Amino acid sequence: MAVVVPGLTIAVSLAIAWKWELVGGSLLVLDSLVWLLVAWAFFYVPLQFCLPLLASGILFLVSWRIGGGYF
Repeated sequence: MAVVVPGLTIAVSLAIAWKWELVGGSLLVLDSLVWLLVAWAFFYVPLQFCLPLLASGILFLVSWRIGGGYF
């Protein structure tokens, strides 16, 4: 269960980002902040967990902004 729940939340965020870039990108950025807090508390390398999510969330938000910025 320790791997399934975070994996499912990331998969759902990516599926939402694929359809709606603004909402999904925001969810991915939020997921990265949550992962940063969790990884900071339990692991010694928190950036390896949160930076890929943060980068993909920012890229989805930039893609939404360049594509016209409609909701």
